[in-house]
Amino acid sequence: MDFHAVCCTLLLLTCTGVCFGQELLLPERINKAVGENVVITPILIPDPPHFLITWKFNERNILSGPPSGIIILPAYRDRVSLDTTTLALELRSLTESDTGTYSLSVETGTGLFHKCGTSLQVFVPASDVTIVPSKTELVEFNSTVSLVCSASGSTLSFIWLNGSSEVTAGERVQLTDSNSSLTITSVIRGDTGPYQCEASNIVSKAMSLPLNLTIYYGPENVTVEAAPVGPIYSSGSTLTLTCSAESSPAAEFQWAVNGAELGEMGQELRLSNIQSSQSGNYTCIAHNKQTLRYSMSEPIDVTVLVGPDNVIINGPSEVEVGKTVMLSCHTESTPTAWYKWMFNGTLTEVNTTVFTVEQANVTHTGNYTCTASNPVTGRKASGSHVLVVKEKGTAGGGGNSLSAGAIAGIVIGVLLAIAGVAGLVFYFVKGKKIPETTSRGNKKNGATRNEGQHELHYADVSHLQSNQRQQGIPAVSMAHANSYVSQYNKTATSNPATQTIYSDVRNL
Repeated sequence: MDFHAVCCTLLLLTCTGVCFGQELLLPERINKAVGENVVITPILIPDPPHFLITWKFNERNILSGPPSGIIILPAYRDRVSLDTTTLALELRSLTESDTGTYSLSVETGTGLFHKCGTSLQVFVPASDVTIVPSKTELVEFNSTVSLVCSASGSTLSFIWLNGSSEVTAGERVQLTDSNSSLTITSVIRGDTGPYQCEASNIVSKAMSLPLNLTIYYGPENVTVEAAPVGPIYSSGSTLTLTCSAESSPAAEFQWAVNGAELGEMGQELRLSNIQSSQSGNYTCIAHNKQTLRYSMSEPIDVTVLVGPDNVIINGPSEVEVGKTVMLSCHTESTPTAWYKWMFNGTLTEVNTTVFTVEQANVTHTGNYTCTASNPVTGRKASGSHVLVVKEKGTAGGGGNSLSAGAIAGIVIGVLLAIAGVAGLVFYFVKGKKIPETTSRGNKKNGATRNEGQHELHYADVSHLQSNQRQQGIPAVSMAHANSYVSQYNKTATSNPATQTIYSDVRNL
């Protein structure tokens, strides 16, 4: 036998069943699905005439007889037929029980016996493919999920798809139970799916419905945007801050300024009629109620321009020659104001908040004006302060010192008080002298008059003291007056000028 014949014989044997004799060959294996029909056609048959034909299933007869008188067993009578020319066997409405070995035997007229066998595998088609998840709501990085593929069919194999890509085993992915079980650990947001399971055998394949997982994540990448874009805004304008974050489900937002919570909730923070007190660093705090995680945005600066307003100059209004004077200018301004100083309407070179005068002299007396300007708002405001430089010892020293006019008033008041006392003494002495030169009855009447005159003198003294108090002049006490009376009683009769002094006092 040449090489070509040997190759053909080997190829034929690999495609056929086990056969006896070289003139009968059958296919090696046949696969069919339940419910289908199969025709087992011999690849090679002996030359006729064929005296006896027999088909068997697992060594049990299906049919037998000469071509003209084939007998089919009752179990196969409605399902089997034979082509007597090709010797092909047709088996209809296959079931799983039809799986097994089929053999054909042929006896020829030459007395030779030929036999060959093959196998038939009947499969239940894949169907009812479903995915059973351990859970469908997961937290990124925290959760593990298991998916089990359930299907009907015989001799099934499984593959998993995430979208259009086949899932393969890896660091976080395990495939077990002949690939029917898929486990994903430490899920990430890309693991949401959709997942499908494909179940198949040699005769069929079937696909499950897609399954999506819900994977909660975030919040992260929290950002704040301002409209209009800042960071500098005019006082009284309206500002809207909008917060965003990558989060599933959508994050909840709350707002803070300079680290202190505002109590405002929501994605937007609207600030109307903003004032300088609302300047600061605003942050948005995002919260995911499923992952229980928080995340804060980078601060966004909001600067509200204001002023300058309420320019005030602090400093003394009077100062002695030689002293140092410091005048301090303050104003409400955002951003910080620029300052200029004027002295008596003339611009100076001082441009700081403090104007300092070293060794003040009288030429420094005048009106000092501080002008504050806001370089952004363009507004200006001014305040003035009058400074008087006096000679040493003349500047106001506080609430306990007296002016020169007050001292002069006190001196005059004392002199008037002395004159008043002198007049009082004169009348007192005169009233005592009259009764001594009259009769007894007149003396009595004179005493009565003197008593009335005494009352008048005391009234005059009281009246004088009252006037002195009203004029701010220290009053002479009654004790001092009595001492003067005692002194002048000794000389009243010999001093005729006493009456004149009193009249002078009265005229005063």
